[in-house]
Amino acid sequence: SDGITNADISVQGITYAKFINQSKIMAFGDINISKDIIDSEIMISGRCLNPGGSIIASKIWATQGVEAGLVGTASSSPPRLIVGTYSHIDTLILNIDKSLEESVARSSQLKDEIKTLEDEDRTLYEQISGKVKIQDRAEAELKEMVEDLKSLEQSGDLAQIPMISEEIKTIRGTVKDAEQALNRIFETQDQIARKIEVTKNRLAGVENTNKALVREKKTLKQFKKDTKPVPEVTVAKTIFDGSVVQSRKSSTVIKGERARCRIHEMCSRETGIPVYDMIVTDL
Repeated sequence: SDGITNADISVQGITYAKFINQSKIMAFGDINISKDIIDSEIMISGRCLNPGGSIIASKIWATQGVEAGLVGTASSSPPRLIVGTYSHIDTLILNIDKSLEESVARSSQLKDEIKTLEDEDRTLYEQISGKVKIQDRAEAELKEMVEDLKSLEQSGDLAQIPMISEEIKTIRGTVKDAEQALNRIFETQDQIARKIEVTKNRLAGVENTNKALVREKKTLKQFKKDTKPVPEVTVAKTIFDGSVVQSRKSSTVIKGERARCRIHEMCSRETGIPVYDMIVTDL
């Protein structure tokens, strides 16, 4: 209802304000300002409508042109008006491309992390197999020695009992060590499984983001295709010396002051080759 000062605004539709001062605005629709636009940057896919106000020391990208009252002043830095370009959409697409590049790199990193964890898990399976073999062999030997010990006790041959008892003790220690090692490996496996699950969830989130970015880029490209560029500036009062007006293929710097004029891009094909010029005509 009043003005915009020291703000950074992104708009899906149309913007209305009395004035804009030292702000940055990006918008898909028109921007309607009744008074001044001062020391600001405006990048829009619609029109900049300021027929009763002033554009001072500002830079404006407007795909569908600018309607202004005063452009510049005798003492301020010259404004720059870029019309008929897709700067707004191209900037958004460039930002998406950067985000996609980072997101795809993150996706690749997460896939590498999952592969590393799965490789660790496979190594643990090999260790488990080795420990189980040791445990099985030791338990078989233990069972055999326990039977030998019973036979010696029954036969009354007590001379070998201490030696066999010591071997049984050693084998039981081997079985216990193998069991403890297996438990540690199982714990490590559980930790790896949890890490893999968490990393896969993160990967799913990143890949969903990638898909959303691709859809957004496609939508922006369609919006760009559907938006007709208008390389034109209409000045209801005065445009001051040094003001710059440019489009996709031409530009001009205003010399002196021009009142009530239209600045627009024209294409000449006199030589058979298209030549673009920015033309200033009176209203």
